[in-house]
Amino acid sequence: MDNQKKSGWTAKINPFWLAAILSLVFFIWGGTIFYRYFLTTPPTAQNEEIKVDTELFNRVKNRLQSKTQNIAEALAQTYPDIFR
Repeated sequence: MDNQKKSGWTAKINPFWLAAILSLVFFIWGGTIFYRYFLTTPPTAQNEEIKVDTELFNRVKNRLQSKTQNIAEALAQTYPDIFR
């Protein structure tokens, strides 16, 4: 007799069918989420003016420029080869 007895519903179902059923469930779940949040929301007006916080924009732009400058300075430096 087998010492490793299979018990429960997993012993009676083929792994292929288990994967197929789980995939179908996840596709249905994803489809309902897609339908609910993307297809039923009303479209936004295209002529609506975009409001931008200029102070925040300038701060972010300055940070990005300083990061780019720091990276360029670091790449321009020459470091001694420690393996020679």
